[in-house]
Amino acid sequence: VRFGVIASSDLFGVPQTRIDLLRSHFKVDIMEMESAPFGHVCQTFGVPYLIVRSGSNIAQEAPNNDYLRFSPIAALEAAKFLLHLIKFLDSTI
Repeated sequence: VRFGVIASSDLFGVPQTRIDLLRSHFKVDIMEMESAPFGHVCQTFGVPYLIVRSGSNIAQEAPNNDYLRFSPIAALEAAKFLLHLIKFLDSTI
């Protein structure tokens, strides 16, 4: 598990040099495309939201094997986080 800064953008299929430039300029660890629209809609309508992402940028050499190897671990950690979050939110209400 790594913690870091996640940037959301509308970039897809851009050269690695562009990705490297954005990473160095904004000091981001992972870039993704899906969270910004979700957050924007929630913010527009005044709906509280939390976005939690996991990234697979480090699973590039053998993506199929890495996916099979890391999926059970990622699912378990996501479930544990969600249970912890639900308990925390329940205690604050």
